[in-house]
Amino acid sequence: MLPATKVILSGTVISSTTADGYGIFMNAASGGAITNGTIFNNMVNIGQNASTYAVNIENSDYIKMYHNTFNNNSAIGAAMRINTVDFIDFKNNIFTSASPASTDITALTNQTRDYNNFMPDDAGKNTNSINIAPVYLSASDVHTENIALQAGLSGLITLDIDGETRQNPPYMGADEFLGLVSWTGAVNTDWNNTGNWSSGQVPTLGTTVEIPVVVNFPETNTASNKLAEAKNLTIRTNAKMEISAGKYLTVYNNFTNEINGEFYNKIRCRRYRFIYSEKLIYQ
Repeated sequence: MLPATKVILSGTVISSTTADGYGIFMNAASGGAITNGTIFNNMVNIGQNASTYAVNIENSDYIKMYHNTFNNNSAIGAAMRINTVDFIDFKNNIFTSASPASTDITALTNQTRDYNNFMPDDAGKNTNSINIAPVYLSASDVHTENIALQAGLSGLITLDIDGETRQNPPYMGADEFLGLVSWTGAVNTDWNNTGNWSSGQVPTLGTTVEIPVVVNFPETNTASNKLAEAKNLTIRTNAKMEISAGKYLTVYNNFTNEINGEFYNKIRCRRYRFIYSEKLIYQ
């Protein structure tokens, strides 16, 4: 939902734990009372040991910032720096920093800010803003998995950075954490059929998935060439899943195969991969 707005930046992921400086830098960006510039669904994760700002906005006006995740890993700087900005509205964002301040704000007028998460805490935060650790997926991936972040304002942006439908209330930040999603097999065996999942959505790189014992066990990519992926995957006891010939399954974090769980490929050549995997468990 973006009435009377102009998108400035959306869907951008910037991640480098060895780079300092600025992630997003805006200067002299000017809008109007009717048409605002909007920044939404972005993830910026930068900083090492010098002055760093995940987002910097200066000498600008009429800016909207919704559902962004800004993280500064450096002990110097902040997640967000704003200087000489008029008419800015920022909601449902996450601002985290390894420095003493999550934000550095000067000469800000006509602001509307609420429903944000500040870590460290921000003395100027409004009534519905919070101060909690977001629990990022890893040092290089700022997808979140803290259910306390489901405290945002509804109706601003309907999809998250991964294309997942936002809940009511939505999560703060760019990522909508769906919690544990179960395979139901209600329709057929196709991994990419939305009707086969408890959430009504096909898992993405931010989804924690379980495969329980059901009549229709999942087969990846039976009817499409879409990527089959999950953040965490557990095959429950006596359950199974199959990877179609020539297809892939990507698990980005933890894979667990419980007792008597079956995980195999039709052509007896397993084509799965684990990226930044923390645990690989066979029981």
